[in-house]
Amino acid sequence: MRMAWCIIHYVTIYIFIFIMLKIKSFFQTILHALTVISLVLYQLSFGLIYPGTAYAASPVFVNNGTANSGNVYPSSQNVLGLNISLPPIDSDTFIDGDGTVVSTGTLDTTWDTDGIQTYNSSAGSDIVKAVLFDSVNSKFYVAGYQQTNGYDAVVLRYNADGSLDTTWDSDGIATFNSGGTQIDEALAIAFDSANNKLYVGGQQGTNGEDILIMRYNADGSLDTSWDGDGIVTHNSSGTQSDIVQALVLDSGNSKLYAAGVYGTGGLDFAVLRYNLNGALDTSWDSDGIATYNSGGSQIDMANAIAFDSGNNKLYVAGEQGTNGKDFAVLRYDSTGALDTSWDSDGIQTFNSGGVQQDTGYAIAFDSANSKVYVLGVQGTNGNDILVLRYTTGGALDSTWDSDGIQSYNSGSSQGDAALAGYLDAANNKLYAAGYVGVNTQDFVVLRYFINNAGNQETIAAG
Repeated sequence: MRMAWCIIHYVTIYIFIFIMLKIKSFFQTILHALTVISLVLYQLSFGLIYPGTAYAASPVFVNNGTANSGNVYPSSQNVLGLNISLPPIDSDTFIDGDGTVVSTGTLDTTWDTDGIQTYNSSAGSDIVKAVLFDSVNSKFYVAGYQQTNGYDAVVLRYNADGSLDTTWDSDGIATFNSGGTQIDEALAIAFDSANNKLYVGGQQGTNGEDILIMRYNADGSLDTSWDGDGIVTHNSSGTQSDIVQALVLDSGNSKLYAAGVYGTGGLDFAVLRYNLNGALDTSWDSDGIATYNSGGSQIDMANAIAFDSGNNKLYVAGEQGTNGKDFAVLRYDSTGALDTSWDSDGIQTFNSGGVQQDTGYAIAFDSANSKVYVLGVQGTNGNDILVLRYTTGGALDSTWDSDGIQSYNSGSSQGDAALAGYLDAANNKLYAAGYVGVNTQDFVVLRYFINNAGNQETIAAG
């Protein structure tokens, strides 16, 4: 009997404790829910009580404002993930959710101690025309010309700390001279990471100017498996001006595209496609060469090139000689024919007004968002920096600054131009580099928002 009462006693205690715990758990759940609701109402109250204030998850991008645990106060406008108005150019200050500055747009002193690297050949003018970063090997290439023997093409390779890489042609500097005092220039550069080869395009000073494309091995020597000596040249006829101004590698199909000018009909757009042995690919427009002439002896020049590997389309940007100069963007299909699904005829032009001088110098394809960016100059207010964004149908994208057009003027009738661009798709940023007409001409880098997709919403673009 005593044993039975003990069992009943302990069972009763267990049931009591079990019920109490369940009641506690229920009230804890209610308490947690009320806490979450209170926090949400608290954050919403900031936007209601202080209309210029918003809440965002880390990171927070701030322009002339303050950040405190993700709260952005009235003078701030740039907030990742919220549908609010943005200025066209991104701030150069980045503040994380805890209020700490993570990047300020200042020169990086780990690069050659002050963020600035210079090269002097001691022979006259030394000019950079193209740059490229090899992320696989952490090497930085700079191509251009130096004023030796007339002009010589030059390619420098730097280590990640800004020092010249002496494993590249023994001193970090590879030069090319076609003969005597010819004008040889490196104007474009492309890297084949799969085979560790560097392509350099430009001109050599024979027959007026001839197209020049060189391929280098990893040690800076010319690769003789490229057309027998590492050097490909092309002359359209006589002493015409034939120049490569842009290169892009289609590694998926083992092709190299070279865009520039052909000295026929004044000057014509020219796009050449090569096999990776250095021979012209005759499946591209029947002879490996596609040209475009806007009419008669107009000056038409291809300055930049971008490849859409997902759809096997090639974009070429530059100028055509109508209305003074007009922006021109052409899209080719895989055969070398103009793609008529791009603005109905494969050709998109832009004229800022009358006979203004409008020229595209750089192009970038955003595969993630199916957008095409073209950067250059329009002939307003002296000259203004111009950035256009197109849809893949060839129309200006009205979700980009309301009309697909961004311009920048440093003041009055100054001469401003964007000569190069870089799309950082991972961080939704577009960089434009060139000059502004202050102090005669000053180097400038502008950074634009391109998308800023946060919580499934896109902030006002541009």
